[in-house]
Amino acid sequence: MVQKKLFLVLLLPTVLSAQEFRATISGRVSDSQNAIISGAKITATQIDTAAKFEAASDADGIYTIPFLPPATYRLTAESAGFKRYVREKVAANSNERLGIDIQLEVGEITETIDISSDSPILETASASTGQVISSAQIENMPVSGRTPLALAQLAFGVVPNTDPRFTRPFDNAGPSGFSMGGAPAQVNELLIDGAADNTGNLRVAYNPPMDAVTEVKAESFQADAAYGHSGGGTVNIVTRSGANQFHGTLYEF
Repeated sequence: MVQKKLFLVLLLPTVLSAQEFRATISGRVSDSQNAIISGAKITATQIDTAAKFEAASDADGIYTIPFLPPATYRLTAESAGFKRYVREKVAANSNERLGIDIQLEVGEITETIDISSDSPILETASASTGQVISSAQIENMPVSGRTPLALAQLAFGVVPNTDPRFTRPFDNAGPSGFSMGGAPAQVNELLIDGAADNTGNLRVAYNPPMDAVTEVKAESFQADAAYGHSGGGTVNIVTRSGANQFHGTLYEF
């Protein structure tokens, strides 16, 4: 009887939890008179890979493009009787909710409205607060120990409380020895591409190479219901993806 019960337990499915690290772009499509436009085709094109993610505005003019890998995108909108809308250099970071309203102008679809402003977009679609350490910072900033998680200590609301000598790739306690949002040290949720990267005592389990990481996002306050498995904040390390052009790195350390 005991053997039968053990066999049934082994057959039970195992649930592996992960947090959503991809981005979302949403907004409202209207004309110059602020009238809603339904059925508009919205496309987010990833610059490095030319991968396309599409959506259409609904009866209320609302569109949503979810599950975008962290990257830079070109956002376009098309609708019959209106000029084509193009917005360049839309940076969608890890677990970011971008609210971008689109206003179309009457005209031929062969005509184009180019929006090339590099001004930052306010994140009005989420109450979470955090800071992204970008790929440019990761590539150019000298880091003792070459451990990406140590870069999280540069974000606001993060206070290191460990010996900086022990942040080497094989160290577990040193790189994760920081507090977030006033919480005690080493009670934070550490992730790689949304998957858990904590040991049983909430230290970091694995430190990827610097060259394999595209961004580090530290969120001192995470309002997303998918998070909150710790008493502190959340740090998500996002690894690099492929691109259409051959590239690589070489370093000596």
